Amino acid sequence: MNLNYFKNINVKNKIIVNLVTFFLISSIIICLIIIPTINNIKELRVNIVTQKIDLEKKIAKEKNMNILSEKLNKIEPQLEKFDKIFINQNRELEFITTLEEVANNNHVRQKISLDPLLGQSEQIYKKIPLGLNIQGKFYNLVKYLTNLETLNYYINIKSLEITTAPSAGSALLPAKYDNIKEEQRGNINLVILADTYWK
Repeated sequence: MNLNYFKNINVKNKIIVNLVTFFLISSIIICLIIIPTINNIKELRVNIVTQKIDLEKKIAKEKNMNILSEKLNKIEPQLEKFDKIFINQNRELEFITTLEEVANNNHVRQKISLDPLLGQSEQIYKKIPLGLNIQGKFYNLVKYLTNLETLNYYINIKSLEITTAPSAGSALLPAKYDNIKEEQRGNINLVILADTYWK
């Protein structure tokens, strides 16, 4: 190129050439450097916002897990009690033995009617009817009921019927009751119908 040619150009044309060159170089810089940089900044901004949201979700989830863990630790002892409420289906003998111990400790006679085949199946447990026929002195029956209520098992009493036991020598009774033992006089009969819950 001939540099002399540029020297001979008038000032107006030099300004125009300089302006065009400036705009051309500026356009190239804008297109090749600034626009891609702006796009990269926008992508980084979106990524940062996305990561921030994910981080906030993780923090919230961890906080909820900590709260849930604390609540679970608080109610865990209660869950153990709740678990004991249900009678284990493989431990019927233990339940019956417990009822017999309560009767023996309170000096009453007891007849247990329990048929697991009659039970109604619920969601996680089976409801089985229980019949108890107890005979003894009134004070002993009250202690028996108190002890029955304090058992770990949940026994939902549906009906309770108290009647006096027949006494020997009563003129209103048939002759077959004349041979009732002396210790049975003044006894009371207690019939309990209840539901038990088995798992």
